Amino acid sequence: MLAGLAPKEEQSNKLLPQEISLARTTQGEISMNLRGTEITNVEISRPFPLSDEHTTMVAFKEADTKKEIGILTNYEELDPSSRQIVAEELATFYFIPEIKRIYHIGEKFGILTWQVETDRGCHTFEVRGRYNLRRISKRRMIIKDVDGNRYEIKDWNELDKHSRSLLETHM
Repeated sequence: MLAGLAPKEEQSNKLLPQEISLARTTQGEISMNLRGTEITNVEISRPFPLSDEHTTMVAFKEADTKKEIGILTNYEELDPSSRQIVAEELATFYFIPEIKRIYHIGEKFGILTWQVETDRGCHTFEVRGRYNLRRISKRRMIIKDVDGNRYEIKDWNELDKHSRSLLETHM
């Protein structure tokens, strides 16, 4: 239980916007004042990050322990300063370049090296194992590289023939 929070609040992980105030520390971490209790080094994420990129629902966790603090159904109801912090964190955390073309996928010792063109320019990255190629829907895929960066293919049917061929070979 978070220090200073009553047992009733511990049972419910739903947060109310008027109970929350967010600020950035001098180190750039997020601190949260929740019902008068200060929580340092807070992570903000979407509960369903890949299936609903436009949701206003956000989850808060203690960054060090990964312990859930709670869920806020609409971060747009926060005070302007707190709302800005949430928006900045989501934009940074969920930045995912979209793959438009695949030039080459090479494999060596189970590591796939991708040479691609994204909506942000050309890029080369490595993927460890096929388990990091994740289908989100029938035609949508998220690819996670060895550094934890993610790339998206929104609809692989829209890729050119060469790109689709390379993708199918390595799925």
